[in-house]
Amino acid sequence: MALAALLVGVVAGGSVASAHPFLTTYRWVTPPAGAPATEAPVGRTVEIPASATEVLATEVWTGDLQAVLDLVDTTVPADAGRAVAVAELEPLDPAGLGPLPRSLVPAGNAYAVRVSDTGGAALPIAAPSRILLATAHPGARVLFSADGASWSEVAVDDAVPTQVTAAFVGAGYYLPAVAHDAAATAGPGQEGVPTVVVGLGMGGAALLWLGAARLGRR
Repeated sequence: MALAALLVGVVAGGSVASAHPFLTTYRWVTPPAGAPATEAPVGRTVEIPASATEVLATEVWTGDLQAVLDLVDTTVPADAGRAVAVAELEPLDPAGLGPLPRSLVPAGNAYAVRVSDTGGAALPIAAPSRILLATAHPGARVLFSADGASWSEVAVDDAVPTQVTAAFVGAGYYLPAVAHDAAATAGPGQEGVPTVVVGLGMGGAALLWLGAARLGRR
């Protein structure tokens, strides 16, 4: 019943972000003071066939669904000299990266995102590719850094208290962030959202989420 209600809500015009019902507690690389201990966040590395046009070949998600890379089908063009591309999502403690713009603090982990050929050369990214990040605080924006030292804000497509969806502008570091005052008011940010998908594997849950995201783009 919960799964059916979720699908009805999305098809009826619910936000793209409302299709992320799978988190229960945010998993920090380094939990902030006052946050309960949780399992460690996980990353993922996936090989993508260069000639792929199917949905499964162009979306990459971490096992805990805290980060999803939604690439358009033309992102990895067929090339006789390039058999596959490699997409990587790696959670990082943002404290190990450059300082954030004034008045902003992290609303979750930073994610190092790389899309390259098997030789390590970066691949061009086609619009409108997107990245979806779970957040530990509501009202998050998304910051991007190509070098991990300086940050700029990325356009946000959709946001709810536990997730933000933003344009994917290329390989680099992505970080959800909120105003310092908002984070202080909200506390350590461990509420998460209810788990309503029961009996689905992570792959099935991710497919449901990603399918809803594509519905929201039409």
